[in-house]
Amino acid sequence: MTTNQKKNPRILIVTPETTYLPEGMGNLANTMAAKAGGLADVSAALIGALFAQGADVHVALPHYRAMFDNRLDPVLRQQRQMIQEQMPTDRIHLAEDRAFFYLNNVYSSYGWENLRMSLAFQREVMNNIVPRVKPDLIHCNDWMTALVPAMSRQMGIPCLFTIHNIHTVKTTLAQIEDRGIDAAYFWDHLFYENMAEEYESARETNPVDFLTSGIFGAHFVNTVSPTFLKEIVDGHHEFVAPHIRRELTNKWHAQCAGGILNAPDPSYKPLKDKALVYQYDEKNHVIGKLRNKRFLQNKLGLVKNDQAPLFFWPSRMDGIQKGCTLMAEILYHVLDTYWKDQLQIVFVASGSFRQHFVDIVAFHGLKDRVAVCEFDENLS
Repeated sequence: MTTNQKKNPRILIVTPETTYLPEGMGNLANTMAAKAGGLADVSAALIGALFAQGADVHVALPHYRAMFDNRLDPVLRQQRQMIQEQMPTDRIHLAEDRAFFYLNNVYSSYGWENLRMSLAFQREVMNNIVPRVKPDLIHCNDWMTALVPAMSRQMGIPCLFTIHNIHTVKTTLAQIEDRGIDAAYFWDHLFYENMAEEYESARETNPVDFLTSGIFGAHFVNTVSPTFLKEIVDGHHEFVAPHIRRELTNKWHAQCAGGILNAPDPSYKPLKDKALVYQYDEKNHVIGKLRNKRFLQNKLGLVKNDQAPLFFWPSRMDGIQKGCTLMAEILYHVLDTYWKDQLQIVFVASGSFRQHFVDIVAFHGLKDRVAVCEFDENLS
């Protein structure tokens, strides 16, 4: 007598960032933390949730040797400990390349260096990690992993592509292949700046668009907000490039696109969040939030005023995709407009654009109204 048992699908999550990994994934999990923004938190939460459900999940991550050696700060260690589960080892697959061995940040302020890291990461995923893992499903994230869906489609492996940021880069097939990726194998599943009729004519002069290739090549695409996806499809955002909107719209009408709203990690619940000076719940949230506000004002040297409106900027300071330039342009005007209300703004974020805000605050003498801090998990 034979019994039909459902095979537990093997999932490979390909991500350039993660906040923590469950300790059950092996000894390396204790030191895996590479974060530049929300992608790290989303990746970590998804990995943890899949483990908790017993999924056969593997993670491909660049080997940020310098960052991993620095270990985790206390808050990230607490987050990681919350999802400790025993499971088989050898689930963490580090892409080995000098391109990211000595980095202190996930992303560089130089675009060409980010492209070089992306190609090195994807080369290792395609040439070594995918053949070793033999996944039934591949989950890729953002432009840094956006060539993998084309390879996945060519191999007949279902692929989910998640868009966290509408940012892309372009380079030619020749440059991609120069980094050790056999793009000729899946070239017709990539998206090009111009119509590509054959491989040879496209190779040298027709740039590949990374993010759009991820959308085009993947079997299913999701954004981290259902509303944002619908707004893109309906053409409400001019900053979204026409070809990106067009390919997302095609996926939408083919019922191969959806939005999944990001949810905060359970450890951020105000009643249990140890990063808060004062924990609170729905019964005492007014006094709890006020006490935390007072602590923040005092810590950052802001005007002590319970009634002052206080705005918080948590996003990575990337002038290309995060709205930093707009904020820099209107910062002084907004503060001047609401000066009598003692409006306050707190930036807790890292990135290449951060110095612009530091200079604006110093030039106008706004240190008691605006705090510009490097990213810090506790402060954030």
